[in-house]
Amino acid sequence: MNEERQVVGADDLFVSIGDLSGQRLDGVHVDENQETMVEDYVEGFNQMVLQGMSPAKALFAFAQAFGLTLGYCLRAGLHPADGRKMLGMLITESKTAAKSVAIATNATVQ
Repeated sequence: MNEERQVVGADDLFVSIGDLSGQRLDGVHVDENQETMVEDYVEGFNQMVLQGMSPAKALFAFAQAFGLTLGYCLRAGLHPADGRKMLGMLITESKTAAKSVAIATNATVQ
């Protein structure tokens, strides 16, 4: 008897997030946990680099993960205008971080 087992969700990348059609980004409140979550992502990047991955490749991995996540949220109903706002925030945040990281690490930004 050749019985095939199917594991539901075994290959899923994301947990179920439900319907985001009513969720607007301007309704998301940043709280004290925000800094901790950001530190977790930075720690993941640092670990990739420390394990021998080039910083550029680690950056692309994070960019791909962000793109997949944003696409999933859009498919779940997040308003496309909020997706565009998120991309704009990413550019603004990157410019700000480039200046503050240079100060924190005493490196020069090129």
